[in-house]
Amino acid sequence: MPPVAICDTLRDRPSAQENPMEAFVASVPFQLYVFAAAFTVIKLVLIAFATIAVRNKTESTTLPEDAEKFGNELLEAEAAPVNRLQRVHRNALENELIFFAIGLVYVLSGASVRGAAIYFVVFVGARLLHSICFLLKLQPWRSAMFVLAALALIGMAVGSVLRVAT
Repeated sequence: MPPVAICDTLRDRPSAQENPMEAFVASVPFQLYVFAAAFTVIKLVLIAFATIAVRNKTESTTLPEDAEKFGNELLEAEAAPVNRLQRVHRNALENELIFFAIGLVYVLSGASVRGAAIYFVVFVGARLLHSICFLLKLQPWRSAMFVLAALALIGMAVGSVLRVAT
């Protein structure tokens, strides 16, 4: 397609007023959600990579095929540092996957910019700090960060229900 035709095609696209999806994608609450979700995904992947790195450093595994292939020591249970990272990752998955759903529902229900910014920053920040506290064995801070993130999820859920119920 020649460049002029591409420009004509872009110019002929419906405006945000004509296409509600474009307006939604261009909205600040949705953009905040995208950044929060992307940050959360990156954090989850980094924890998974950290688990692999620590497992390699301990030169041990619980999987016979890995022990055979890489010459690692075969253990009945993971080494303590690997186990802690796995627990951090499992906890993150159990709690942060909920955010992907309720965060999007919150935005779809008509979240304000301020509400989205507050809930998303609180949730992402608390979950990041929760993971750090979990790794460093910092209680009661780990529990406090868990509760703070949970309150943000509850706030989004209640806000969504109230917004669509009225």
